[in-house]
Amino acid sequence: MNKRIIVRILMWWLLLFPTLLMGQVPSKLTILFRYEQQLNLTKEQIADLKTQVMRLDSLKTVSNPDTNKFIKEQLVGILNPRQYQEWGQIVRMAEASYWTKLNWQLLKESGLVQNTDSAKLYLQNFRYEINKASALERAVKSKPEYAGLIRDSILTIRPLILLKLDAYRNRLPKWSPFVNVFMFRKELDLRDDQIDSLISQFNKVQIIKLFNKVSHQYDNAYFKKTEFERILNILGIEKIERYLFVKAQNQVMDKSKADWQSLQKYGLSKGLDSVKVFKEIQEYELKLLIAQERLALNNTQKNVFDKKDIEDNRPRILKDLEQAIATKNMSEKF
Repeated sequence: MNKRIIVRILMWWLLLFPTLLMGQVPSKLTILFRYEQQLNLTKEQIADLKTQVMRLDSLKTVSNPDTNKFIKEQLVGILNPRQYQEWGQIVRMAEASYWTKLNWQLLKESGLVQNTDSAKLYLQNFRYEINKASALERAVKSKPEYAGLIRDSILTIRPLILLKLDAYRNRLPKWSPFVNVFMFRKELDLRDDQIDSLISQFNKVQIIKLFNKVSHQYDNAYFKKTEFERILNILGIEKIERYLFVKAQNQVMDKSKADWQSLQKYGLSKGLDSVKVFKEIQEYELKLLIAQERLALNNTQKNVFDKKDIEDNRPRILKDLEQAIATKNMSEKF
């Protein structure tokens, strides 16, 4: 971004500073009155705008799509092209100021901002919000088949600090292995640089996926392998194994209880040493969950074989349970 554009952004930001302090997104129509001098509005234009504001009150909400359509239609008839363009810039600046302030407050509350880099980060986030608004406007004006891609392209310009905020507020997709590892950061005792790398690599892979979808070259198996290799580079094999164990531990009790309840349902728990059998089931389910997670993370022949080997050597009582369920299902068919 050149100096001329930066100066222009800062000038508009100074004009909008009162709005920023108000802590709310200003009305796209009433904001015109605050900047009537900058827009060189005539008395006739101001009178027409006031009339439209009164008409706007009859619409239920300013976020309604019909309301936004109404505003644009009226402004096209009242403002000249230069004023209309300037109005669009003012609205973008106002909304960017609002979202920048809101995110900044959340960043401070999350402890993600240091005083040494606050000014630089604030301006970076403000620029992002301006660019995001422009991208969303293009999406609205584009054909439906391109609108989604334009919205997705916002990922390519999102600052790392805002991605971190999304991660800490659980707003990143949990299906991503990078995000899954991040969720266990405390249990894995991850360093700050490892956390930054996980979030950064998550975004980079998402961007590569986006470009591959556009060029119709998307290969899910390739991306699975890429994600594992990048996580391996960040964590190392020992931390990955620790991650698999910790994640599986969170699920093993529910799986084991479900197995035991099924045994009781089919009358297979009578006469058993419940403590001994339940422990045996827990150990099996833990091994199986770890093997499943390892395979999901790194789909190799070895991991496929290891998972099958664990399943083939499951406890005798679980094999009996499977047989009982199969027998019952067969009898119900006839």
